[in-house]
Amino acid sequence: MVGDKAVYHYDGAEPLERFTGKHPAVMQPRIQVMNWQFSGDPTQATWSLKDRLSNWIEKRSGWRPGEYRNYVLLSDEQS
Repeated sequence: MVGDKAVYHYDGAEPLERFTGKHPAVMQPRIQVMNWQFSGDPTQATWSLKDRLSNWIEKRSGWRPGEYRNYVLLSDEQS
Protein backbone atom coordinates (compact mmCIF):
# COMPACT_ATOMS: atom_id res chain seq x y z
CA MET A 1 0.00 0.00 0.00
CA VAL A 2 1.07 3.56 -0.70
CA GLY A 3 -0.78 5.86 1.66
CA ASP A 4 -4.29 4.47 1.70
CA LYS A 5 -4.17 3.27 -1.92
CA ALA A 6 -3.34 -0.26 -3.01
CA VAL A 7 -0.44 -0.54 -5.45
CA TYR A 8 -0.71 -2.77 -8.51
CA HIS A 9 2.44 -4.79 -9.03
CA TYR A 10 2.89 -5.11 -12.77
CA ASP A 11 5.02 -8.15 -13.57
CA GLY A 12 5.56 -7.31 -17.24
CA ALA A 13 3.69 -10.36 -18.53
CA GLU A 14 0.73 -8.49 -19.98
CA PRO A 15 1.14 -7.05 -23.49
CA LEU A 16 0.52 -3.38 -22.67
CA GLU A 17 1.23 -0.22 -24.56
CA ARG A 18 1.84 3.14 -22.91
CA PHE A 19 -1.29 5.30 -23.08
CA THR A 20 -0.56 8.66 -24.66
CA GLY A 21 -4.12 9.76 -25.37
CA LYS A 22 -6.34 12.21 -23.53
CA HIS A 23 -8.78 11.00 -20.87
CA PRO A 24 -12.38 12.28 -20.90
CA ALA A 25 -12.96 15.42 -18.82
CA VAL A 26 -15.23 13.48 -16.43
CA MET A 27 -12.23 11.29 -15.46
CA GLN A 28 -9.75 14.13 -14.77
CA PRO A 29 -10.68 14.64 -11.06
CA ARG A 30 -10.43 10.89 -10.37
CA ILE A 31 -7.06 10.60 -12.12
CA GLN A 32 -5.66 13.55 -10.17
CA VAL A 33 -6.85 12.14 -6.81
CA MET A 34 -5.48 8.63 -7.37
CA ASN A 35 -1.91 7.87 -6.41
CA TRP A 36 -1.12 5.48 -9.24
CA GLN A 37 2.50 4.61 -9.74
CA PHE A 38 3.53 2.48 -12.66
CA SER A 39 7.11 1.29 -12.69
CA GLY A 40 6.79 -1.47 -15.29
CA ASP A 41 8.24 -1.23 -18.77
CA PRO A 42 5.64 -2.28 -21.38
CA THR A 43 8.37 -2.52 -24.03
CA GLN A 44 9.87 -5.48 -22.17
CA ALA A 45 6.70 -7.62 -22.26
CA THR A 46 6.67 -10.71 -24.42
CA TRP A 47 3.80 -10.76 -26.86
CA SER A 48 2.47 -14.06 -28.17
CA LEU A 49 1.85 -14.44 -31.89
CA LYS A 50 -1.90 -14.23 -31.18
CA ASP A 51 -1.46 -10.93 -29.29
CA ARG A 52 0.79 -9.45 -31.98
CA LEU A 53 -1.64 -10.42 -34.75
CA SER A 54 -4.65 -9.14 -32.78
CA ASN A 55 -2.88 -5.85 -32.08
CA TRP A 56 -1.85 -5.47 -35.73
CA ILE A 57 -5.43 -6.02 -36.94
CA GLU A 58 -6.83 -3.61 -34.33
CA LYS A 59 -4.38 -0.83 -35.25
CA ARG A 60 -5.32 -1.07 -38.92
CA SER A 61 -9.07 -1.66 -38.68
CA GLY A 62 -10.18 -0.57 -35.20
CA TRP A 63 -11.60 -4.06 -34.59
CA ARG A 64 -9.95 -6.52 -32.19
CA PRO A 65 -10.68 -10.17 -33.04
CA GLY A 66 -12.56 -11.99 -30.28
CA GLU A 67 -13.23 -8.88 -28.21
CA TYR A 68 -16.72 -7.94 -27.08
CA ARG A 69 -17.32 -4.28 -26.32
CA ASN A 70 -20.53 -3.35 -24.57
CA TYR A 71 -19.92 0.36 -25.11
CA VAL A 72 -19.48 2.85 -27.93
CA LEU A 73 -16.45 5.15 -28.05
CA LEU A 74 -17.38 8.81 -28.40
CA SER A 75 -15.40 11.02 -30.74
CA ASP A 76 -13.40 13.96 -29.36
CA GLU A 77 -16.05 16.35 -30.71
CA GLN A 78 -18.71 14.85 -28.42
CA SER A 79 -16.70 14.95 -25.17
